[in-house]
Amino acid sequence: MSESTRMPFLGFLEAGIAQGGVETDDVLAAMLPLMRQVLAAHEAGRVAPLDGLRALTAGGAGPVAFDPARAVAPSRNSAAVESLQASDSSAVEVVGTTRRVTDLDQGTVTVSDLGVGSSGRDLVRPVFLDGYRCWEHGV
Repeated sequence: MSESTRMPFLGFLEAGIAQGGVETDDVLAAMLPLMRQVLAAHEAGRVAPLDGLRALTAGGAGPVAFDPARAVAPSRNSAAVESLQASDSSAVEVVGTTRRVTDLDQGTVTVSDLGVGSSGRDLVRPVFLDGYRCWEHGV
């Protein structure tokens, strides 16, 4: 597939949803080449440009890929990671947090999983990073 017919990864996902979803075999066919590409970057002492989704492209039914020239040298911030993983001694371990907002005037309840972070916010505890939200914020 030529570079001109490749689309950003989010467009690939939206196209799959518009067609009624994506089967497991299709996901594997689209994602395994990306995993091989990431492995090749690691073997070369580099890391894939996966800070967000902008660097990912796909075409038609896949495969998902990134431009190998965009692979970068790995970076570490061990002090920040250690501070987030510092063990607090306590009798109770909190394994999940949520925020619940009730609007009585509108009759709505919104529940947010605080275990999922998003781009542009300082990390204060370990969280999963939501790639879709990172894409929306231009990461």
